[in-house]
Amino acid sequence: MEFWKFVTGGEADDSEQLQKKRKKGGQRRRKPPLSQLKRFARFFNYERAWQDVRSQHRGDLEAALENSKKEAHVFRQSVLDTKIKANRDALKISRDKAMVQKAYDACIHIVPSGSGCVIQAKGDGQGYHVLTCAHCIAADDDDDDEKERGQGDGHARPIERVGRHKIIVWGNGAWGLVKCIYSSERMDVAVCEILCYSGPGGDERPPTPHQVPDGVPCATVANASPRKGAPVFTIHNPFDWDLEHSGRPRRNGYIPFTTNTGKVDGYRRVKDRTDASEFGALKHSCWTYWGTSGAPIMDAKTAHVIGMHNSWDERNGQRHAVSQEALAKGIRAVLQSEN
Repeated sequence: MEFWKFVTGGEADDSEQLQKKRKKGGQRRRKPPLSQLKRFARFFNYERAWQDVRSQHRGDLEAALENSKKEAHVFRQSVLDTKIKANRDALKISRDKAMVQKAYDACIHIVPSGSGCVIQAKGDGQGYHVLTCAHCIAADDDDDDEKERGQGDGHARPIERVGRHKIIVWGNGAWGLVKCIYSSERMDVAVCEILCYSGPGGDERPPTPHQVPDGVPCATVANASPRKGAPVFTIHNPFDWDLEHSGRPRRNGYIPFTTNTGKVDGYRRVKDRTDASEFGALKHSCWTYWGTSGAPIMDAKTAHVIGMHNSWDERNGQRHAVSQEALAKGIRAVLQSEN
């Protein structure tokens, strides 16, 4: 895929043979057409206005794309730089280190912000997907679209997350490209398929649709909701910059794939636990921060996913997660659409 070649550092518009010929002959690389740059802008979920850009502003679009590409590389490098510490810290939470390691290896982070995990939607070795929050599949126009809907003029553009792409990174530094195939705003659940995969050493392998590359563990979604007081943990991506400090920008010192423990605090008093339009129905006490959304809340005894962090109540600091019922419902919807 041309976009993935661009992101990972290859030439987006030339074959490997042409690149070698140009290098040998001292020829300059041909610039990609503007139409290709616009396609890249869609992959990066830029504002729709970029699709109307003319040739005189080509340089602006090229600069924006290079910045987004750099952002992905910087984030991946931060994972590589801290992966030993992050993995070591995760293994401290339980005596069952094999269980925690599998859970850790199944978790992913979304560039530039967000968390999630790889799951096996089916039980027959097929149907591997990335599970995250719907609001993590964000685009630059989403805030404007929400404001339009709030005006109630009947002409608001709905947020359509299905079809959007995101770059993801695993804890070992492998990274990939995913495409959203299911999204529910009400439940705040999104499911994505993996389109491209590059290992820690840069080996690119485009897997068969709905199949995760060999050797990448998957998390298991629990069959039932947890009881109040059950011990849990989460592996997430807290944003390193202090977003709650009004003064000079400063770093928090947080690292990717941070692991925190807590317990189930109970549930919101709602008729339908799948409704996460305000807050997730499941309440938990794991420490979270900006960037944690989409992170699996896992049972500390089994590492099964019993929820997915999606919000917190600033009035009392209560953390909320999408319920197990909502996750199961979203997965069922994906399976039904594929049958």
